[in-house]
Amino acid sequence: MLRVVTPSDTPPPASYPVPWTVNRVSRGRPQVVNASKDRLEFVRVFVEAPIGRRTFHWGRVLPGEGIDVCLSGCDPDDSVITVAWFPEGSNLEYCWRFVT
Repeated sequence: MLRVVTPSDTPPPASYPVPWTVNRVSRGRPQVVNASKDRLEFVRVFVEAPIGRRTFHWGRVLPGEGIDVCLSGCDPDDSVITVAWFPEGSNLEYCWRFVT
C-alpha cells in the first residue's frame, strides 16, 4: 500500500553495489569475477537458454576470483545468466542477471 513519506521517516538503507564484473574473453565462455573486497557465499549460477536451464554451484567465491560460465550448446545471444549469492555474514540473498 502506498503512503506519504514524511521528513521524519527513516531513510532507506544504502544500496548494495553489485560485486560482479564480466570478462567476455570468449563468446561462449564469459568469466564472472568477484570485483569486491568481500568473500561471497553459496554462489549459484543459473543459465537460461532455449535448449533448457542449467545450474552451477560455485560455493564461496573469493575477492578477485573469476570463474568461467560454460555456454556450450547454447546460443550466447539467446542466453540469460543469473548469479545468486549471500554476502559473507549476511542472511540476505542477492541476484543479478546479465546477457552475453
